[in-house]
Amino acid sequence: MILNNIYITGEVYGKKSIIINKTGIQNICNENEIKNQSDTIINFENVIAFPGLINTHDHLDFNLFPPLGKRIYKNYMEWGKDIHKVNKDQIESILKIPFQRRYKWGIYKNLFPG
Repeated sequence: MILNNIYITGEVYGKKSIIINKTGIQNICNENEIKNQSDTIINFENVIAFPGLINTHDHLDFNLFPPLGKRIYKNYMEWGKDIHKVNKDQIESILKIPFQRRYKWGIYKNLFPG
């Protein structure tokens, strides 16, 4: 099955097509790349795809950090360079908190969301 004409959050290059097989997402591609597909195609208008709301991956010891960064970045490397330059003092102050304490607070924040 192909879900066509979907804006994927976090993507800066426009709308995409999502190809789904029996186990999940097989590929994300441009609309012109699906022309020869024999799968069922569902065309959408004004649809956004975004990740699930359950975070199955977390770095607990970094959970004390507030959201850092003030713009859209090309990738995590660009983001990392920017936040370490702009938020250097804030990052250093949080990293002074002992690892075990940061880790425990990360656990608490995941157990008691809100």
